[in-house]
Amino acid sequence: MSFEAELHDLFQQAYLKGVEDGKQITTIDDRLLNREEMAAEVLAVSPDTADKVLLQKDFPHIMVGSRKKYSRPAVREWIKNHQEI
Repeated sequence: MSFEAELHDLFQQAYLKGVEDGKQITTIDDRLLNREEMAAEVLAVSPDTADKVLLQKDFPHIMVGSRKKYSRPAVREWIKNHQEI
């Protein structure tokens, strides 16, 4: 087998291993956030400033008892769809 063929096989094995390893990694943070966490971690503003956004009727949230909770992926999608250019 030539050097080029061996090198090709080595890179192909490394690529396939990387793909397989990537399938094992879960990077979605599905933890529900409260008002303060949403303000700090996603919007990067104070909770009082965040209320201007969080209280909009179409802002994604779920009710857990009497408290609103926010899904980071749903909020990111909402932000993507509500950008002003």
